[in-house]
Parts: sequence; C-alpha cells; structure tokens
Amino acid sequence: MEQSLCGVLALLGFAACAETSVEYGTPTMDFWVRGKVISDDGKALKDIQVIVKNENAYYNDEEGELVRMNDTIYTDSGGEFVSQMMRDGWVDTKKLIFNDIDGEANGGTFKSDSVCMKDMESKQIKKGDGNWYLGTYEYNMEIKLSKEDK
Repeated sequence: MEQSLCGVLALLGFAACAETSVEYGTPTMDFWVRGKVISDDGKALKDIQVIVKNENAYYNDEEGELVRMNDTIYTDSGGEFVSQMMRDGWVDTKKLIFNDIDGEANGGTFKSDSVCMKDMESKQIKKGDGNWYLGTYEYNMEIKLSKEDK
C-alpha cells in the first residue's frame, strides 16, 4: 500500500517518499563536520567514536522502516575526524557525541561529551544557487575530553 501511494505521489510531483528529511520548500545545504579530539593535557585521542546525531533526517530502509540518519566515525591516530557529506536544512538540531570506546588504550578512560553543531565554527565552501540551496559548509571544532574519575 505504502509503495503504491509513493508511486501516485511521485506522478503528481510530490517527493514525500524520498530518502531525505528535507521537505519541499525547505532551504537545504550540503555540509560535513571535521575536527580534533584531545585530552586535557593536549594529547591527540585516537579511536574516539564521534556520532553526528541527525535529529530530523530519516530514510526508509529496505523493509520500509524509518531510520534516523546518523553518521558514526572514529578519530585517527592524530585525533582527527571527518564526517561524510550530508544534506539537510536543519543544522541547528544536530549534535556531535564523543565516546571513548577503547577503555585504557589512550592512557585512561575518558568521559563522553557532546557539542551542538549550531555552536561550532562554520565556513561556507561553495555558494548556493540563490533559491532553496544554500551551498556547501564545513563545520569545524576541537574538543577536550576529560578522564573519568576513578
């Protein structure tokens, strides 16, 4: 039934079943998030899990279930990370969550932390078309994680 409805809506020019949260008439932009995770003493932290939590972006999986679009990445040996390119119009509802998943490997266990994307430094990389597409942006940050209290 849902697939039939999607087909009819597509014929009528509606994109209600597209794999994105962006609705018709909503400004969108492409963006990615990059940054560095360090300890309190300035040491780069590798293998820290970074989740770009996308509160408003969903897609339908193969079974038709609605799935939230999050990007999970890990820091490299220099503590740096870069997300995949994303497209959305609701950047201010996204946040980055940082989790130490390797225990003592970085010289201790570090507390989880989070940052809202609206509080991050952003830079426009490519201009938009002047209509609904706002262009391409890069969000950048450095975060210090504190060790867990023993």
